[in-house]
Amino acid sequence: SADEMIGKKNPAMFHDLEEITARTNALSEELGMAIKPGNEVFNIKSTLGYSADINEWTYIRKDSSRITVELSITTLRDKQNNITGYLGIAKDITEKKRVMEELKKAKDLLSQSLKISKMGYWENDLEHKIFFCSDEIYEIFEIDASQQLTIDVLLKIVSEEEKAQIFKDVRTVIETQQ
Repeated sequence: SADEMIGKKNPAMFHDLEEITARTNALSEELGMAIKPGNEVFNIKSTLGYSADINEWTYIRKDSSRITVELSITTLRDKQNNITGYLGIAKDITEKKRVMEELKKAKDLLSQSLKISKMGYWENDLEHKIFFCSDEIYEIFEIDASQQLTIDVLLKIVSEEEKAQIFKDVRTVIETQQ
């Protein structure tokens, strides 16, 4: 509760000590200066004038359960540019991380399935003029993966029968808006 925290506890108490140590080492290397574990690990970049320092951290609750947060630290300064404090905003991203992991697993499964079945897919966003295809398309058509594939290049590679089917499918999408 707010009564338990305000003016009484240091926010570092929420953090995993191993994460603080790892971040301290990474910051020391990145900034080329010795950073001490503690509050400095959270506010040094903001103090040095970088924009808000935003990082993922693990918070440990009173019941010892853990959540993943995105913590943004900003230095507060007065008119003379003296530091008056720090503003920290933590957002629970535990669910977002879980969903992203599920999405990654699904994409990996799709990629493995496409590879096994020797299939690929492509997408052409006419509104934004973006063409995308899976890695398997490059393999199927033996195209150098460093080459920028466009719909025009793809249409030169496919058979006339496949080209007719593509145009039919595109017309259907345009007509049905689906």
